[in-house]
Amino acid sequence: LRPFVTGRCLQRADLADRAILQRLAAALRSLHGLEAVGAAFAPLAAARRYAEQLDTAAAAALAERAAEWHAGLARDAPHPALCHNDLVCENVLLLQGHALLLIDWEYAGIGDPYFDLAVVVRHHDLGKELTEYFLAAYLQRPPAQWEIRHLAGQCAFYGCLLELWNLRVGL
Repeated sequence: LRPFVTGRCLQRADLADRAILQRLAAALRSLHGLEAVGAAFAPLAAARRYAEQLDTAAAAALAERAAEWHAGLARDAPHPALCHNDLVCENVLLLQGHALLLIDWEYAGIGDPYFDLAVVVRHHDLGKELTEYFLAAYLQRPPAQWEIRHLAGQCAFYGCLLELWNLRVGL
């Protein structure tokens, strides 16, 4: 158990603040630097499961598109890392001292660290400028072209997964 901490969940608007993006990038860099032990997280399996539960042609097409993106991502994948895999604003607390605390580790597992970055970018619709800033802050250097492409591919893949999730929960 963790003691009560005073803070609030991040809001989408908070991600326009470069200082907060910098802290979030540092938190992810730290997380992804931990020893990669535990079970793998399989987002493609989740996409297929959601499509199967929905049992519609549209859901099947989305799952197929997700599978195509996923197959392309495997070619450039960095080393697997311990990942949160659900970094929506509601799962990041901004504490009184401006530190960030990642919560709700239900989907944590070993996977592609760029998936974590993509959840932040795609789920919250960061624009091109903030996305580039976030990636550079995470890497602590200007990104290489393959890193920009890999993040873009993970964003497209996550977009399919998110759309399937939204259909599944009726959004």
